[in-house]
Amino acid sequence: MYEFVMTRSTADNHDLTEAARKAVREDGGFVLRNALPAKAVLRLRSELTASFRRVSEQDWTWGELRRRARADDHLLGLRRALFACPSNAELFRHSRLRSFLGAVLDTSEPFLHPRRWLRLNEPGGGLGTWTTPYHQDHRFVQGTPDVLTVWTPLHDCDTGGLQVELRSHHDGLRPLGERGETNHLPPVLGVDPGNIAEPACELGDVVVFHSLVVHGTAANQSRYNRISVDARFQHPGDPIAGEQLIPAVAPQDERPIGVPGVDDPRPSAWSGDPGMAVPASMPVVPAGDFHLSRPIAPSRFARP
Repeated sequence: MYEFVMTRSTADNHDLTEAARKAVREDGGFVLRNALPAKAVLRLRSELTASFRRVSEQDWTWGELRRRARADDHLLGLRRALFACPSNAELFRHSRLRSFLGAVLDTSEPFLHPRRWLRLNEPGGGLGTWTTPYHQDHRFVQGTPDVLTVWTPLHDCDTGGLQVELRSHHDGLRPLGERGETNHLPPVLGVDPGNIAEPACELGDVVVFHSLVVHGTAANQSRYNRISVDARFQHPGDPIAGEQLIPAVAPQDERPIGVPGVDDPRPSAWSGDPGMAVPASMPVVPAGDFHLSRPIAPSRFARP
């Protein structure tokens, strides 16, 4: 998988963007080293711990979250706690990352989706209920296929965090298999083990990939929980599915996943991101059930 190292020099980073576009066109994504300041990631980690203490009414520390949080019991609370963290918005809006992704997408102001996800993966073989099997984001995000997912761990991730099937975005939507008893999603079929990349990341590194790229949770071979967050960017002139502008509904309790206690439907309110503004020029389209015969809009990065 292509890797690029960001510096503090805007000019040097700008020189990398054409290579990054090529990486998305060829492989479907890339690893961006030093994309986020470590201090910014640590700030989010601290805020998340404090926010989850309020949500759960228990005296958690970050170390305890890594050691004894359980996805079945705590993942939903952590996801809601994330939206109550000011750094949830600030981290992904950091100028170093935002300007780079904007250049890749050929826009000065890439649109950051209000839905953001926290992942908690316990040690083991990756078969837990809330472990994500191989899938393609476009099936769920819809709108334009040229949505870029940005994934980053909240700690060093030496054993890998996710697995990406390189060049899989050129295949369109893949057929699905049967959902297993231990998982909440049916897996994508036809994954080639020889094309799997599993990049290790340090604090501040991100993995960027196209919405048609097949990817899933890597087995957590460490002794501690793996905790990561991800967000999505797109060109503001491309269509977005309307449901991406409202909070997702948790299957566990059928309540929205957003800032706890906030019922305001505006994306800037429920997402806890006051900088969130939907461009007037952005087409908002309805979402629908996907089937393999449904055509996918042309892409800047994937072959037809």
